[in-house]
Amino acid sequence: MRLAAALYEHAMGARVSRGRPGSLEPIESTTRVRIRRVPPTRVLEGVDVSAYGFRAGQVYELDTRVANVLLAWDYAERADREGRSARQQK
Repeated sequence: MRLAAALYEHAMGARVSRGRPGSLEPIESTTRVRIRRVPPTRVLEGVDVSAYGFRAGQVYELDTRVANVLLAWDYAERADREGRSARQQK
């Protein structure tokens, strides 16, 4: 049963609640990114990015959904725990 629950949680992006049977809790996951350029708009693909006050060159640990939007639009690049991007590691 644990494997089935884990697969379901991964596919749905939610965790099966341990408190109430049948309910879901969102999985909190984050991604560390370095902002390459600040988005010129307040909203990207339905995500309000203006609230973050991004600055070029700064490293942020963001909700993975927000980070993926920035990565897809090339406004950010992944960073490691020390804040280095993949380009800086080479």
